[in-house]
Amino acid sequence: TLDQTELVNLEEFKACMNKINDAIKCNLSKHACGKKQAVPVHEQGWKNVYKITPGYVTRILVRFSYVHANASYPFDATAEPGYVYHCHILDHEDNIMMRPLKLIK
Repeated sequence: TLDQTELVNLEEFKACMNKINDAIKCNLSKHACGKKQAVPVHEQGWKNVYKITPGYVTRILVRFSYVHANASYPFDATAEPGYVYHCHILDHEDNIMMRPLKLIK
């Protein structure tokens, strides 16, 4: 995890997201300017699951490579159909917690 930034005017942002479900149109940058929260030591380093703090924007760094070697994948990971990232709470899939992930070169 790189960092976590508190969302300011959270209720305003949530109301907009509930109405139009588009972080860009709801001006995420206007709201993602609160205090930074330190990443706990036990959450630092490479992981496949990370606990997201409610009311914060969390930036993560993702490395796509084999775990046992630093070799490239034998396929084009940027090809369609792409991947999905998601929250493990199924009710969240309708709240932008299950989204497409497109890798680019």
